[in-house]
Amino acid sequence: MSGVSRANTERPYWVAWSQIPQVGPVRLQRLWQHFGNMATAWQADLSTLMAVEGIGLATAMEIDQGRSQIDVTSAYRDYAEANPQFWTPSDADYPRLLLEIPDPPPLLHYRGQVNSAENQAQALGVAIVGTRQPTEYGRRWTYRIAQALARAGVTVISGLADGI
Repeated sequence: MSGVSRANTERPYWVAWSQIPQVGPVRLQRLWQHFGNMATAWQADLSTLMAVEGIGLATAMEIDQGRSQIDVTSAYRDYAEANPQFWTPSDADYPRLLLEIPDPPPLLHYRGQVNSAENQAQALGVAIVGTRQPTEYGRRWTYRIAQALARAGVTVISGLADGI
């Protein structure tokens, strides 16, 4: 895995697993818990995959087919090039509180400067939710509000859907 530091050898596998349609956040969490790391899960044979809660023979076969079509190294390189600011649950800076939910996002994108200590503590945060078809006025004010909150030390959270 060239371009991946020793501490982040799991990142390429999180990206690769995330590209398999049959594997969503819950199944990814189960794989991680069962195998202890995503690289080992990637190498698992069908019978070993079926030992994971919620994976039967048909799903294991679909997963195996999906894995066979992905080159982990190039998938990671392409993803990281297009999305340089992201964390996986195995990254030290991934927000610890998100790991407490049953389906933490496997690839969590962020923008701007992040204070790592805020991700490990119960920092003040606000989620911004809005319409998918905002007016220009709505976009402008949402941006201003989010910027002011961020400058005040509040973590601004967005689901990154289109719109606000």
